Amino acid sequence: MKKTPGYKKIELLSNDKIVEFIVTQLAENQTMLDVLLALEDFYKANISTTQQSKIKGIKMEIAALKNTLIKTNQRKAEYVTLIEEQEQMKKLGITNAF
Repeated sequence: MKKTPGYKKIELLSNDKIVEFIVTQLAENQTMLDVLLALEDFYKANISTTQQSKIKGIKMEIAALKNTLIKTNQRKAEYVTLIEEQEQMKKLGITNAF
């Protein structure tokens, strides 16, 4: 949402800082995903068979998080490509392309 303080803060950053921010966020979320997977395995492995039917797994949530990380990585790559293309256009003296 363009009117949020977070969006405005990111909008003021340079392209390099934006990419750095995205890479950092992706790494943190990947770490969180690994921890969630480990916790899921730990709790399922260390529970009695009588309690297993009462435990609801988080596989759907983990799958959603994985898909979000994949899409975010794709969009990051698209963004980096667009920025590189804009820089090449500026070097060539073409400014009306975007």
